Amino acid sequence: MRRAFTLIELLVVIAIIAILASILFPVFAQARTAAKKTASLNNLKQIGLGSVMYFADNDDMIFPIQYRFTPVAPPDNGTKFWANLVQPYTKNDQIFFCPTDRADDPYIALTTGKARFDSSNIYKPYLIGLTPSYGMNSTYLNFLEPVPGQPGRFNNVPLSQSSFAASSETVMIGEATMKDTVVPTGAPGTGSTVTIANTIGYHSLQAPNDPRGAWSAYVAPDARSQGKLIGRFDKKSALIAWLDGHVKYTAISRLRGTGTTVEEQDRFWNGRGSQ
Repeated sequence: MRRAFTLIELLVVIAIIAILASILFPVFAQARTAAKKTASLNNLKQIGLGSVMYFADNDDMIFPIQYRFTPVAPPDNGTKFWANLVQPYTKNDQIFFCPTDRADDPYIALTTGKARFDSSNIYKPYLIGLTPSYGMNSTYLNFLEPVPGQPGRFNNVPLSQSSFAASSETVMIGEATMKDTVVPTGAPGTGSTVTIANTIGYHSLQAPNDPRGAWSAYVAPDARSQGKLIGRFDKKSALIAWLDGHVKYTAISRLRGTGTTVEEQDRFWNGRGSQ
């Protein structure tokens, strides 16, 4: 005769399962986060390698962060960004997006009503360039030439990689966000002033003394502080690809050099490094 489980035995088994679940679920969550972190690190490694290949093919010249042309129409919307220029070397669009960067914003939908991850969006190349998860050091890697008659706007004139003495200590590309950035009235898909609410990526990073906006005490995640840097996996550290192509997580606080002069404070952006 087969013996059945008693109620007490069943309750003990259920309790054991509950205890194991409470122990293992956090482990599973940590494992998922670690996998995403590794994927993001690999993304930036490929971007760093693609960037170095671009420099080699273009007489040592760094890519412009963006340049505009006509007509202003799909799929580029009249603009090429640095990610669009590196993409032919990486052969992969997805590496420009961190696995945690999945949010969309009404502004990003443009006039089509389709967001940046919608494969049917006719502006997809433009959105890949505008809102990658990783932004470029726009303060020093390009010469900022003011646009005549347009205060606050600049043309981006590339410099050469070899013009930076400490390329291994010069920020090239890092985790970025446009969260809390105010989009002006009349921007595509808006018609009125809006503030970006989600931690979507952004193509540009700014050094501590960038004339377009100063750093403040770090309050993550907020595009208005720390030059649009965001630590997607650690509030105090960001994933950085340096100008020589190598990649590592770096404490955000260390990206603002000690000293009183602009040159000293921007040493990890302007090519001076720790020398």
